[in-house]
Amino acid sequence: MTSPKQLPEIDQPTILVGRIAHLPKIIAAHSQSGLSFDAITGRNALAQETDRADVIRDLARLLRPTGYISLVETLSRASPRLYALLEPGSLPQALADRLAAAEEAIYQSTTDPRFNWDASHLQQWFTQTGFTALNIKQEQISGEQLITAAMISRWFREDSDIQRPSYVQWLHRVLSETEVEQVHQAFIKQLSQKTIPWPTQVIWINASLLPG
Repeated sequence: MTSPKQLPEIDQPTILVGRIAHLPKIIAAHSQSGLSFDAITGRNALAQETDRADVIRDLARLLRPTGYISLVETLSRASPRLYALLEPGSLPQALADRLAAAEEAIYQSTTDPRFNWDASHLQQWFTQTGFTALNIKQEQISGEQLITAAMISRWFREDSDIQRPSYVQWLHRVLSETEVEQVHQAFIKQLSQKTIPWPTQVIWINASLLPG
């Protein structure tokens, strides 16, 4: 296999590492000012960004007039609900109802950037940026997930990031410490080392600045 360094200089790829929100500064720091692209593609490229509208504007500025953007984004707010994985009767009904309410509150958060957007927001942001040829499609992809002991432990671990509370920190807003531990043990007993269906909602985005 040919190493990139063995290619002619004009064919050698330039690899820049960093978040998309920092991309204009990263490009400038590598003396690549004025750089533009025929195509920009990505998988969950917007996932870690807090101001997606601003990032989309940055991408538009890096795109040539005839270029296009093609992205695939996982819709985290449509993730499988953990409480729904427990068998009926695993918890007292009152506790089960409060667990469901506590978990649903995670996905209804208006401040957590992982969950406070959907396809309609992407449509709005791309349109406002000036993309006239825009195709956004959402679909469900089937899959499976092995629930490991380490995964369950991570769900019930406190997180220092107050902007992105962990699962257990959301539960603590509604449930007592004793109730949280009861839920924790139910997860360990029923889910640990089991492979379960894990459907994922993804959004396909194809956009260009010129009409298609």
